[in-house]
Amino acid sequence: MNLKMKTRSRIFTPVIALMLAFVTSMPAVAIERNPYFGLGAGVSKLSPDVGDSGLTLDEDSSTAVSLTLGIPMSHRFNAELGYSQLGTAELSGEDIEYSAFSLGAVAYVFGNEARVSNQPGLRAYVRLGLNIMDNETDIRLQEADNTAIWLGAGLEWPLSTRFGIRGELASFDGDAQALTLALLFQPGARQSRAPTSVSTPVAAPTAEVEPLPTPEPTIESQPEPEPEIVALPEIVPVPEPTVEPAVVPAPESGVLAGVEFETGTAILTSIGQGVLARLAESMQAYPGVSIEIGAHTDGAKGDANKLALTRSRAIAVARYLVSTGVPVQRMKARSFGANVPRAEGDSAGARRLNNRVEITVQ
Repeated sequence: MNLKMKTRSRIFTPVIALMLAFVTSMPAVAIERNPYFGLGAGVSKLSPDVGDSGLTLDEDSSTAVSLTLGIPMSHRFNAELGYSQLGTAELSGEDIEYSAFSLGAVAYVFGNEARVSNQPGLRAYVRLGLNIMDNETDIRLQEADNTAIWLGAGLEWPLSTRFGIRGELASFDGDAQALTLALLFQPGARQSRAPTSVSTPVAAPTAEVEPLPTPEPTIESQPEPEPEIVALPEIVPVPEPTVEPAVVPAPESGVLAGVEFETGTAILTSIGQGVLARLAESMQAYPGVSIEIGAHTDGAKGDANKLALTRSRAIAVARYLVSTGVPVQRMKARSFGANVPRAEGDSAGARRLNNRVEITVQ
């Protein structure tokens, strides 16, 4: 039916009465959980249903003011009662004022479990409830069911043990939406207590007690014993062992087995240097001995290259012996090339026999 909507004073009175009834009807255990109050302001978006009335929506945003009374029911849930003045929408030059009385529950889904302003830390919540919408206007509108769903989500941040701030986006069943910032006050919250200092007990002074004199021990003199003469056993000297010097064999004429060179060169191998070191030790042990060094190789007789190679090898042997301390005057070097073979043929065995260094002791 068409009628003039109720005035604001007619809806505000039952709102106050219901808030008082809600507070006075709370059980003792709820009062002990410290109710809190909130006052907020923000912006709203209003969506009146014009239908086929011929009216046009000229302005749908306004200023919103909210009052909240809440009480913690558990670590995760609060019950809240709210009244919101959602502002004014303009229809074809006429104003429609919106207000809502709401009752619902708040569920905290993220953050510290201590509610409202008991502990620091950002917390997120969602709400679900019912609201009764009321309008005030001079336009003749058809009255409809003004009970709607109250939905919301927001964030809380405590400022102290009693105060906090809340930012929320709420919907009143599609008829209106409001984005508000509210200040929360919880008068019954306990103030943080300053830590009590713990005094360290001071021990009572004790009277000084003089120590009893310690009796001096009586020392009786004993007759000094005469020293006992002990006969020492006869010490037989042990002769030191005689270390005979190692006998170094004298150099002997013949092939120096093991004196070898890098292939096609006059460079001594490490094995060859070891053999010559033993020869040098023998010559130093027998300073009157002189030697003749003869170098031989394989190949064709009269080959000038082979002769030059054996000359270089004979000189290399002599130089090594000189480097170990053997005087050069005790040595002669001769090169034979391939002219004095020990074996005929070009087999591996023959080449091994023909590539040699011989010494002749003089």
